Amino acid sequence: GTLKRLDASLIGGGGKILQVVEASTTTAATTTSTSYASTGLEVAITPSATSSKVLVFATWGTGFMEGDKDCRFQLYRDSTAVGGGNNSRYVGIGGGQQSADNWFTYGFQQFNIQKLDSPSSTSELTYKLMFNVNSGSGATGRFGEQRNGDDSGANVICAMEIGA
Repeated sequence: GTLKRLDASLIGGGGKILQVVEASTTTAATTTSTSYASTGLEVAITPSATSSKVLVFATWGTGFMEGDKDCRFQLYRDSTAVGGGNNSRYVGIGGGQQSADNWFTYGFQQFNIQKLDSPSSTSELTYKLMFNVNSGSGATGRFGEQRNGDDSGANVICAMEIGA
């Protein structure tokens, strides 16, 4: 048989990384609120098309002081929660929660969130890591520091626009 000429414009070109933005902070934050509060870790991105997806990665360190209490982390797009808040001690895909049982009371842990978001927008979007305390009175949620107040180094968030 004969292979006819193939027009490259007919082949889908989706899945390309169109832009990457990153931000970091070494500033620690604490909260005693049961409402979500800012950790200060955030990044802004402006998608070039409404069909684009945004892949967000965040990694941060945290410690927790009190036993039998917990601290939850949630990824927000502007004022909308897009990932996190599950009931696992470990942060899974989309987010999660750290429980301060005996294993964690004096501990320090590195956490991660990965989220593929479909914002359907060409406006500037701010992805930010928020946190709260969920149980027990007198709980203090900690971002970017250990029990003794030492910081955890750089906490990083990265957003990538993926073309459709």
